[in-house]
Amino acid sequence: MQLSELPKLTQERESIPLFAAGVDIGAASAKIDIDLGEVKIPSAIERLSTPPESILKGRNGGFVSYLDGSRHDLKGTCWYAGDVAIKANPKGHQRVSDDASANKIGMSLQLLLAALTQFSYRPIWNIKLVASHHDASTLKPQIAAALQGSHRVLLAQHDHESVVNITVLSVVHEGMGLVVSQQHRIPENNEVIALDLGGHSTIATVFDGFGQIVDRNPIQIGVIDLIESIAKNPKMRERCNAQQGDTALIRAALESAENRFAYGYGRESFNIQDIYEIELQPWLDSALAKAWKSVEDYKPRASHYFAIGGGVNLPHVAECLAAAGLECLPDSEWINARGLYTLAAMHSEEI
Repeated sequence: MQLSELPKLTQERESIPLFAAGVDIGAASAKIDIDLGEVKIPSAIERLSTPPESILKGRNGGFVSYLDGSRHDLKGTCWYAGDVAIKANPKGHQRVSDDASANKIGMSLQLLLAALTQFSYRPIWNIKLVASHHDASTLKPQIAAALQGSHRVLLAQHDHESVVNITVLSVVHEGMGLVVSQQHRIPENNEVIALDLGGHSTIATVFDGFGQIVDRNPIQIGVIDLIESIAKNPKMRERCNAQQGDTALIRAALESAENRFAYGYGRESFNIQDIYEIELQPWLDSALAKAWKSVEDYKPRASHYFAIGGGVNLPHVAECLAAAGLECLPDSEWINARGLYTLAAMHSEEI
């Protein structure tokens, strides 16, 4: 992504760039699309009582120490987030999916700050962002309050402080990023159906050509439920010495491009394709089929049926969606975050 030509915050001293960002805190992953690039980290946090002597590094997460700032509840705390949270405490870390409604707000800043550890050190970050939530109309003030303000932190292994200044431009419904990204294909007098296969829920939304929500039907079954059913499957328990499978390892097995279905690493790894295929159909029936049926009345009126979200990338799922007439967009997991970024880059006032 090319750096946007955005306004500068000061002309009296050295210019400090103002970065636009789209922030999509999902139950399974947090996706941040910012001028400098895109970062995806697992939606996981491990709170630490004291800073570690040796800080763990990760490709999809990092360490944050919150020194002071607008979030008084975080002052003096530190944490790992993303893959390093899972590494530090494989089974005891906190996940957004443990209570998605509360944690998508309560863990949002922690995950966003951890995502910034993936970039080079900056003494000052100025960020204007658009975020999304599955209940944005009700929870917008709480989401904005959780993110907005000035935050003095240590990021990753850096000894020098960073000040992260965040302005929340808007909080919109999940799926709005799809409308933004596909607006050129949606006539104003048409409606479109979006099926979002997320970590915590499967949501069928009907949008009109102006981006307004005509109907919305969330089914509280998501990819995490499929992963947990695999973990509890009798065959999985048998292969794991009468223990449930590790959900982080199952997720890695399903997402891996090189070693698809390989559970674990090294000598004790094994293939879980047979278990996945046993559990897939019941999950499709309970999540996708119900969500798709909930918008039955709108199908004759809709010009496009879109499928987005991380669940689209699961093995065999895209074929099932295509057979039902849905268009699986490329990089479906990033559609929402990229659309949010577009909104943030376009607007300097609340939208």
